[in-house]
Amino acid sequence: MGQCGLPALATIGAGGSGPPTFVLLHGYGSSPEHWMPFTKTIQIPSGGRFVFPRGPEATTPPDGPPDGRAWWRLELGSHIP
Repeated sequence: MGQCGLPALATIGAGGSGPPTFVLLHGYGSSPEHWMPFTKTIQIPSGGRFVFPRGPEATTPPDGPPDGRAWWRLELGSHIP
């Protein structure tokens, strides 16, 4: 559990130990693993680190890919007339 009594947020890290620290939040249906290639193309100062938090909710078709994550459920089907 985290400091607020909530489950700790899973993260993936890459690079050095910082500073600076570059935090990238993925969008709905994506995941930290999908963004790891950007550690090779985004240039940050030597020793900088990347932190990719993982959204706590898993997405499932038709509301997202089976390997996707989300920060909260969207229930996409309810928005389609």
